Order: sequence, then C-alpha cells, then structure tokens
Amino acid sequence: MRVAWKHIGLLAMLACVLALFPTIVQAASEPSIVVDGKKLELSGGASVEIKDGNVIIPIRVVTENLGFRVNWDGATRGIDITDGSRLIRLTIDSKTAYVDGEEKQLLAAPALKKGVTSVPLRFVSEQMGMNVQWHAATKTAIVNRPAPPVVETPSITVDEIRVDGRQLTIAVGGKVEPKVFTMSGPDRIVIDLPGTSLSRTLEERAGQKGVVTTASAPEIANVRYALFSSNPSTVRIVMDLSSATPYQVSRGAGNEVIVELLGGTTPDPATGGETAPGIPGTDGTLPGTDGTIPGTDGSTVTPGNGSETPPVIDPEFPPVSSGKKLIVLDAGHGGKDPGTIGYSKTQEKGFNLSVVLKVQALLQNDPNMEVVLTRDNDTFIELGERGPIANRLGADAFISVHANSVENSPSASGTESYYYEEASKAFTQVMHKHLLKATGFKDRGVKKASFKVLRDTQMISVLLESGFISNPTEEAALFTEEMQQKIAQAIVDALYEYFGFSQP
Repeated sequence: MRVAWKHIGLLAMLACVLALFPTIVQAASEPSIVVDGKKLELSGGASVEIKDGNVIIPIRVVTENLGFRVNWDGATRGIDITDGSRLIRLTIDSKTAYVDGEEKQLLAAPALKKGVTSVPLRFVSEQMGMNVQWHAATKTAIVNRPAPPVVETPSITVDEIRVDGRQLTIAVGGKVEPKVFTMSGPDRIVIDLPGTSLSRTLEERAGQKGVVTTASAPEIANVRYALFSSNPSTVRIVMDLSSATPYQVSRGAGNEVIVELLGGTTPDPATGGETAPGIPGTDGTLPGTDGTIPGTDGSTVTPGNGSETPPVIDPEFPPVSSGKKLIVLDAGHGGKDPGTIGYSKTQEKGFNLSVVLKVQALLQNDPNMEVVLTRDNDTFIELGERGPIANRLGADAFISVHANSVENSPSASGTESYYYEEASKAFTQVMHKHLLKATGFKDRGVKKASFKVLRDTQMISVLLESGFISNPTEEAALFTEEMQQKIAQAIVDALYEYFGFSQP
C-alpha cells in the first residue's frame, strides 16, 4: 500500500512538471535585451518580437532604457527619436526612414498594434552609435553604448602663475604660442595657451580653475585661470583690470610668457612684490594685432592697446563677477524647433523659456550667483552651441530645462532628471529632490543619459524633465504661472543647497 502511494506521488509530481514544461520552454524562447551588461526587465506587458529576422522593441524601451527622446506625430503617424545630436524619423508601416534628413531603408517597418508602437532595435541603436549583437542560441540582443572618447592630456603644462607688480608671469613646461586679446565690461586681458593643461600642482591646489590674488598693482583686481577647453586642451588666464590698460607680451626665461601692463609705476619689492624678471628688448616689436608671439628667439614683443582681437565669448554673455558662481541656464529648443508637442498642442519650447526667465529674475540681484541664458527669447540655438557657451564662460553649473512627452500615451507621467558624467550625479540628485517637491508629480528618478548638451559641458550639468506635456493633467499644470514659479524657485533652492549658500 505504501509503495502504491509512493508511485501515485511520483506520478503527481511528474504531471506537475509536464504541465509547467510548455511555460518553461516558452519563457526560455522569448527574446530578451541586454544593455551595457544589464538585462532589461520590460514592464507593463511589453515584449520583444522577431519580425522578418529583426528584433522589434516597444517604443517605451527606447525612452526608458536607451535614454532617447521620442515624439509622436499623430497626423502623419511619424516617430521622431533623438539623443540630442542626431534625429531619426520613422513612419508606421513604412520601411523608409530619415536620419538627419538622409533617406535610409529599413528591413522591418515600425508597427502600431493595440496602441503600442514598436521599432527595429538594431537600426535605431546603430544609428545612435551603439553596437548591437544578436545571440541566436539564447535569442538575446546585446546592446553596448560606445565608451566616452579618451582625451589625451597634452605634454605641455602650465606650472606656475604669479604676479609681480604690474607683470604677470606664466611658467610653461614647453614652447607655446599664446593668443592674447582684451575684453570689456569689465575690462580684462585674456591669455589662451593652446595645447596646454594645468600642472598637477595647480590642479591639486584649486582643481580645474583658480584665482591668483594680488595687491601689488591697483590696476589688477585678480588673475583667474582655468582649463578653458579639453578638446583641444587649452588653459585660459584672465587678468581682471580696474580699467582698460595698455600691455605688452614677451618671453621670459625658458618658456615663460610675460604680460606686462604699460604706464604707471611698479611698486617697490618691499611694498608690492618681488622683483620682476628681466624683460627682453623691444626691438622686435610687431605691428600686428593678433595677440600672438610668432618669434622664437625670445626677443619679440606684442604691444596691447586695450582694444584688440574680438573676444571668443559672445559679447552678450557677461563675465562673472569675482567670487560669484556662474550658472548657465539652457531653455531647450526654440525658434524653428518647438520641442515636444503637448496634448493640447502646446509647445515645449515656450514652457522651457518661461521657466529659465523666472529663474533669472529670482537670481537677478543674488549676492552669490550670476546667470547667463543660452537664449532669452524664441530663437533657435544649435544644439552643438549650447554646451560650448557654458565652457567658454567657465561656468560653474549648466542647467537645461525641458518638458517630456510620449507618443500616443497620455497616461505617461512624472518628473525625471538626467546627468552624464559621474561628477554631475550629486548635483542632479539635489536638483531632482527640489524639482520633484515643486511639481508633486510621480517620481521617475535620476537617470544617466548621453544627451549632447550634457556630453558637451565641462562643468556639472543636469537636464530637467519637469513633467509630461503629453499628459493632459500635467500639461495643464506646467503651463500655469504658479507651477512655473514653483519650478523656478526649486532650481534656485537646489543651487543654494548644492553650493552651500545661506538663503538671503
């Protein structure tokens, strides 16, 4: 009897295993996606399909996991996918696609089934610079983002920056051809050293930027320096002046670059600083005004008259006052680029601009920060120019303001914030905390994404997505003065918290 019951138990267990077997086989045979070594867990019943030998993914995967922005045009059944630098335009049931305006043919057309839009994974990923591999045995699509480019550090370093009376001496570890020009409002002399980087000593002392203070010459308020550009690597040194002052540029001992203010008197070493190194003769003076030192014999001198080469930085962007943090606010899109389109046909660009103008107003007379806008009206600024504006200014932080949208999905909602470099993660987390409190929307979290405006900046940067204008409820809230003011105040509060300022 016991043997019989034992057999019955074994048969029951076998029946359960056989009943589960089709499910196990089906699960094992379903295609999956691995991005940067992490398997994607698809939510909301989304699934991966194989169509005509191509992996087809729901558009939700593109927005939530690959970090691209998607816009849906219901009138044309068109899909725009962008990473901030490249635009892919697809059309439902069409095998013709456009990448930055260039026509390309698809092996499988995008599809719209039961309200879910699906697109070919390989085409979208590879057009965005990703590597895609297909493992047939496991039915796994492996997607890897490209590694960030390695920027070689130039061998020539700026080793020392010192002020002796009315003379600035820059000790450089090799031969450089400086570019020198003047700027006004306030008056200053700018020295760019192409092909150089800051020495380890200077970096350890002040990081990528610093200030040399001096009381030896009343004309010189201070001297600022920073790694102005990483590609090509360029150190920039700025002499802040009390008024426009003539100067001359010469070579000193070794590879030193010397900028000396002309006129006036140099303080005695006992009261104003150390004796300045000897200045080479001026018999090789150049009549040109390009601000460079073409000679190599150590005797050529370029005079400055306070009104030379036009500045690299656009004149409408004012320099930051001494001691203040410079914040660059970027209102996404603008002009011919409306950004995403809302549920009620509102345009994202208008929301973005309104918010940054409110932030600017809040910080207008702030004792700790100054603000520069990449645009202050409905104009179009090339995507590739936004980050460099902040870089040229030597900004301390870059904030890009946006609103989100998902095609054919009015229920999508929430606030999310993006960073690219790890150095920006803490800044983004502080921003997100305050932004989320202001909107009261669903928390979609802090995410890492390769948006061009974030890749291009050389300081801490964040891209804020306050909410979804494709969601009628969030759209209505975001386009009110009250909500925009709350978001602007949240950005200001986050800046105060991150930089450790006391609220006025």
